[in-house]
Amino acid sequence: MNDKSCPTTPLSLQRAFDARVLRRVLRASYLSLALLAVSGAAHALCGGSLNENNFRRPVDVNDPADKDKVYIVEKYHFTPEVAALIRGSTSKLPGDIHYTLRHIPNHYGALDAMARYQLKNPVESPEYFTADCYFERALAFRPKDGRLYMLYGMYLHRAKRLDQAVTMYAHAEELGFENPELYYNRGLLEFQRDNLDEAAAYAAKAYAGGYPLPALRDKLVKAGVQIPES
Repeated sequence: MNDKSCPTTPLSLQRAFDARVLRRVLRASYLSLALLAVSGAAHALCGGSLNENNFRRPVDVNDPADKDKVYIVEKYHFTPEVAALIRGSTSKLPGDIHYTLRHIPNHYGALDAMARYQLKNPVESPEYFTADCYFERALAFRPKDGRLYMLYGMYLHRAKRLDQAVTMYAHAEELGFENPELYYNRGLLEFQRDNLDEAAAYAAKAYAGGYPLPALRDKLVKAGVQIPES
């Protein structure tokens, strides 16, 4: 039944009203998705929050203000024997390395030690993280540190994950990290991928920077590739 006593909304105004309502709904939806994404990202970091340690925050190995905390952790947990994977200090390996990285996510020596340990002893205990996870946490903490990308690349390289390794090496270079060890390892990787000209170019940069190991040079000479003058 059509009740003519009730005024009707003109079609043009109704459409305009509907459009405004739709825009508001979409804006609210986008905001909700954004908040969900941020919340998800915060909880997606493997191993939990970087604040979950005795200091209640991550310690930066490069920050002079954190040097006392770094000293304490290294004194009791990252001893020379731990770094060399000879034996643990307060627990069996890799417990002390794990402790160090829980408190100092970007500790270069501990990252390298954990990488070397897990290449020989893949993690099977829920007490520890995968090597990838420790590197992901380090990069979440200091995403513009080229040395971290180099170290991650070296781990991936040793694990024969070459495509991922070259990505990490490239990120290190993009961040302006100029280091003979980076060039040397990138050269070895390019040699393994049969990119001999690139391998030679990286060899030139590595040796010009004083890198001491001869393996890359020897491989190129054996393959008949000349290292360009740098």
